[in-house]
Amino acid sequence: MLCSRTRSLLSAYSDSELTGSEMIRIQDHLRSCPACRRELEQIREIKEHLAVPLPIETPLGLEDRILQNVRASTSRRPLSLGLRFRLVGTAAAAASFVFAIWFLPYGSQERTAEANLGKEMKFEVARDEAYVAGADPLGGRPMVLPVSYGGGP
Repeated sequence: MLCSRTRSLLSAYSDSELTGSEMIRIQDHLRSCPACRRELEQIREIKEHLAVPLPIETPLGLEDRILQNVRASTSRRPLSLGLRFRLVGTAAAAASFVFAIWFLPYGSQERTAEANLGKEMKFEVARDEAYVAGADPLGGRPMVLPVSYGGGP
């Protein structure tokens, strides 16, 4: 592996973020290249220094000022009467909508009527097909007329 490729991967190598095969190739390269080993050592030292948090001094009274601002911003003001009515009205409308969607049987009567209509339609189509097939003058069979059509011998 070339030094330029190894150096571009040393930070990820030090954090064990590479695949197993990449880790092995870099280890092999580091055994034979003292320059890349030195660079890896420098990267590790930098990461160790960055891992230590720096002490920060806060100004006197900062915590008290923050707490006062939080308390002032969270103080509750009573809701106006108009706002209360709007909130109650909105909640009632939402509850009615949920009730209508959730609890009422949606279109059960219409679905039953459509199912019955579908059965009747299939019967009518089958009856009409039989009537048309029997009405073929060249078919060699006598015409069959259903009783429900009112025509008969």
